[in-house]
Amino acid sequence: MLNPSVEELYKYKTDDSIIIMNSSKYSPKKDEYIMLEKIIVDLYSNKILKSFFEEAELKNIYETIFKVYQVDFQKVFSYAKRKKIYESFIEYLETNEIKGDF
Repeated sequence: MLNPSVEELYKYKTDDSIIIMNSSKYSPKKDEYIMLEKIIVDLYSNKILKSFFEEAELKNIYETIFKVYQVDFQKVFSYAKRKKIYESFIEYLETNEIKGDF
């Protein structure tokens, strides 16, 4: 599926569906690879990605990422600001008591 809406995703997805979404030209990348900092922000802001997880799973994903990987929070917050979700993202992290070195 190419850039499906959440409704289209639930209506047409199968176990072997492949979903292709556009990537922002300003998103954190290294060469042609998507960086972890982009995934962190997109998990919060992208309704389609978010729809695959329960809220408790998302919290666990964030906590694991922040504990296991070296995250460049300057890139995370810069990308969140470009997507105009910085304040709500910070509030989400604080409300869910998700800890990191930020």
